[in-house]
Order: sequence, then C-alpha cells, then structure tokens
Amino acid sequence: MPKKESKQLDNQLFQLQLAFAGLSLYRNLLTTDAGTQLYNLLSLLRAKEVEPLEIVSAYHTLLHTLCRDAELSGEPCVGDAWQNFLLDFIITDENPFSLQAQKMSLRDMSPSLIKAAGYDMKLLQQLFYATSVVKKACGFASDSAYPDWHVFGGQNPPSNTNLENHQIKNMFMETPAWESCLEKLADFYQQKGCGIFAKYIAFKWSGEDKKLKGIPQPDPVRLDNLVGYKTERKVIIDNTKQFIAGYPANNILLYGDRGTGKSSTVKALLNEFFIKGLRLVEMTKKQLSDLPSLLDVLKRHPQKFIIFVDDLSFEETETEYLALKAILEGSLEARPANVLIYATSNRRHLVKEKFSDRTVSTVYKDSEEIRIQDTMQEKLSLSDRFGITVIFPAPDQKTYLEIVENLAIQRSIALDPAVLRQRAIQWSMLHNGRSGRSAKQFIDQLEGELALEKTYF
Repeated sequence: MPKKESKQLDNQLFQLQLAFAGLSLYRNLLTTDAGTQLYNLLSLLRAKEVEPLEIVSAYHTLLHTLCRDAELSGEPCVGDAWQNFLLDFIITDENPFSLQAQKMSLRDMSPSLIKAAGYDMKLLQQLFYATSVVKKACGFASDSAYPDWHVFGGQNPPSNTNLENHQIKNMFMETPAWESCLEKLADFYQQKGCGIFAKYIAFKWSGEDKKLKGIPQPDPVRLDNLVGYKTERKVIIDNTKQFIAGYPANNILLYGDRGTGKSSTVKALLNEFFIKGLRLVEMTKKQLSDLPSLLDVLKRHPQKFIIFVDDLSFEETETEYLALKAILEGSLEARPANVLIYATSNRRHLVKEKFSDRTVSTVYKDSEEIRIQDTMQEKLSLSDRFGITVIFPAPDQKTYLEIVENLAIQRSIALDPAVLRQRAIQWSMLHNGRSGRSAKQFIDQLEGELALEKTYF
C-alpha cells in the first residue's frame, strides 16, 4: 500500500477510536460485546507490530457476536449487522439522557444534557460507518478472505411489538445529521421506554438475581380469539382502560374453574393495549416476598404495568401472602400509580382453611397463638383486598358447544355441525370436562386430524 494511502487509513482508524473514547452519555457502548470487540480490532489494526493471526481472530470474534445478535433476534436488520447492532444499542441504552426523556420532553431538559446527547450522536454516526474502513484495513493486514456481515438478520417483516423500533432505526439510517434526531429519539424513549422496556412488552421476575427479564415471544392470544364470558371480560377490559388512561382502577382477582380462560384474558390484554403503553410482568406466588423490590423498579418507568400472578393460592404454612396483602391493603409504602395486580385462582379463599381453624378453642401444641379467630380472618380476608373479583364459572353444555363452534369458525374447520357437536361432547366426557381450555384442546386435535387426512390420504 502506498505510504500516503496507508497514513490516511490509519487516520480513519484513529478517528473511530476517538469516537469511542469521546462518548459520554452513551459510553455503555464500550461495555457491550460488539463494542468492546470492535475497539479491540481497531487497536490491533493500528498496532506497529502485530501477528496477522491476532487480526483474523479479532475480526471473526466480532463477526460471531454480530451474527449471533442479528440472527437470534428474528427481526430484520437495518443496515449491516454492525449498523443494526449500533441502532439497537441507541434505542435501548439506559443513560442520563434516555432516562430523563422517559419523564419529560426534550425542551424541558437541561441545555447541557441536550448538548452532550447531540455530541454523542455525531460520534455514534461516525461509528455507524465503521464497516468499510475496518474491512479495508483488514484486507491489507492479512491475506485471508474475510466473510462479510452484511447478510445477517431475519427476513420476515418486523413484529407488531417492534414496529416503532424499526421505524426509528430507519429514521437514523436516512438522516444525514444524527444530532437532528434528538427530539424524535426523546419522544421514542417517552413512549416506549429505554433499556429492557424498549425491547420487550412482557417480562418475568427473576428471583435469583432480583431483576426483570424480557419475554421475547409472549403468548399471542388476543381478545378477539376468546369466546364466551363477554360480561366478565368487559369488567376487566373497562378497568384496564381506566388504568391506561390514568384514572383510578382496581386490582382484580379472576376466580373460577380451571380452563375457563382466566389467564388467557390477562395475556390478551397485553396484545390489545401494548401500543398504549401497557406492559405485563409475570410473578409466581413464591416470589411475592420480592414484591416491594419489583415495585421499586416499576415505579421509575412511565409505562403502565400489570403484575400477573397466575394460579394464586396458599397452604396454611406459606407466608408469602402477607407481602401481597400488605401491598393490596395499603402499607406504609403505597403501590405506585402505574402498577396494578391481576391474579387468577380456582380457590375462592386464597389461603387454605381447615375445619380445625373454625374452632376457636382448638389448642395448637406447637404454637403460642392466642387469637386464632383473628388469624383465620386474616387468611380469609386476602381475596377481599382485591378491589374487583370476577367469577368465571364452568360452562354448561350449551355454552361449551358455542365455544367449540366459534373456535371452529376461527380455524376455518368445515365439518357438519351435528358431527362437530357430537365429537365435542365425546371429547369433554373422555378428557378434561367442559371448559374453554377443553374446547380449544378439542379443536387443536380436530384441526390436526383433518390436516393429516388431506396430506396423506
């Protein structure tokens, strides 16, 4: 390579290093796998004496990371794999600017913060175009044929939950001066959130490390897919609409027989209202002692969160219900206004009661409890702490068959109505009785049978 061209290339590599070094608000880029690996590769490419093997290894380490992130996301790439990674980093990073943008508009932020964010945008835009420089430098540094990272990423269109992410990434791609994107970026943070909240709409609480984890593919069930129980669901939907609109709303207990669609109703709310800022957080009853920690996380974010506890019931020796009861009835630390608790149970009284509990004179040899009646009332009163209790009764045969018929229509199953009803009744008798879940299981089986007949016979 001519000396002048070599010097120009070295200066381009140095400018990329300088862009990394100059980041302030978005400095977390240097702690990511891909960011660290690219910076390391730049250093090797500028080193006076370096083994070609080191460059080959560094390049392919970065290639592996970009390939992994792009392919496992299932989402289409915007730009090449490095550019797509960088854009994903920008819209999900938690930093002083993104955290403030969640709570206020750009015009309400301090001028110094806005200036720092604008400066970082210029540096990030430099790094966005690093691919061609790196490829050119690697080509001169080694005789190896380097594979490209342009072709990674899912081929399907972006999922409904990631449309906003895809749109703002395209905005950056098409904008010549990224500092001019600050207002729209701040609006994105305010609407979608930052960090894990910009990436997912459903979460689960990890009891081991006491933090939220995103659920990449939440249950896609929608309210339109659910048949029956319209009156019961309307109560839940209306309460949720009040909550999203910022009006007073109640915690809800969904009580009823198994398989009646209680859990599906809560999950369907997310798919109906995520576009308006609703988020769902799953928590098991064993994790309820962590409820104060979870609330402390959620109250810092502007989205509306429903904490979902499925199959809620307690044995008499379990004490996790006390943490839930304290939140429901109003402890010293109040429940944040952006959080509600929805729980399902097939037990009307959530804490198991024994006949011996009803006898006030019962002597507990292993206990010094004196006011047993008070203890019993405390256990039985947990369900009363939910503002609304919605009962999902087991369907009678008429309702069960209506559910079956509606599901068959949704799945485009063409079968004689009399045969459909007869087989549905047989299914309920031989399997799990009459319920919405049983109806769905029957339709799943029937759809599979009919598809198999068309394929092989």
